Amino acid sequence: MKKSTRLIHKWTGLLSCVFILVVSITAIALNHHDFFSSFGTIKQDNTFSNSQIKKMAIDPFNNQHLIASDEDKSLFSSADSGKNWKKLELFVPTYKVNNISFDPFKKDNIILSLREAGVYISDDGGDVWDELKLPFFPNEGESIDNLSLGKDNIIIKTRFGFYTYNTMNKKWNKQLFDANLKSKILSNEEFIYNLHTGKIFGNTGIYIYDFISVGLIFLAISGIYLSIKPKRKFRVILDQSKNHDIIQLKKL
Repeated sequence: MKKSTRLIHKWTGLLSCVFILVVSITAIALNHHDFFSSFGTIKQDNTFSNSQIKKMAIDPFNNQHLIASDEDKSLFSSADSGKNWKKLELFVPTYKVNNISFDPFKKDNIILSLREAGVYISDDGGDVWDELKLPFFPNEGESIDNLSLGKDNIIIKTRFGFYTYNTMNKKWNKQLFDANLKSKILSNEEFIYNLHTGKIFGNTGIYIYDFISVGLIFLAISGIYLSIKPKRKFRVILDQSKNHDIIQLKKL
């Protein structure tokens, strides 16, 4: 029974150490994501292959004209059905593109949505992009789930409702599921995020959390090492010299 309890304690401790490692490392990464992202960025030229496509759309006025995004935060255009690609310049990273749509009613009109950045429109086939001002902030918890186009409308779906933009009068109409619920959820999420990263205590809190996270990482790694390292065995030698029983422990 005692042996089984120790074994359960050991593996529970190991799993806890792994969890502490994940939480601590991700907390540091959240606070310094710009620094860590630079290590994961692979420098590439403007070459692009079809195997790199993440999202893609075809021009209804020209079936050889394609727009596609890749995993490397870039946007590309093809004028020959994907045989050759040209990189398009967009002033924001495109790694969270969730919609690329050609306007079926206006030639060379393209609409692009980035889940946590916003909506961008080009009226010249993708060479120049303008940001469409939204009635909400995607990077503050109400991200863009879907985007649809009508003749004179753009419809955006989020987890809190629908937003319809009239391209003629340039006005937004919104149909929220529950405005009070939206405010409450976003406030709670912001509080939890700031508490997790230390930002609730200001800029100083970030570095305090970094220090604590490094300490937890050290404790977790050392705990794992102590749990799995081989145990040293000893042998007992009985020394009966001078009529005294002396027990000596020697390492094997």
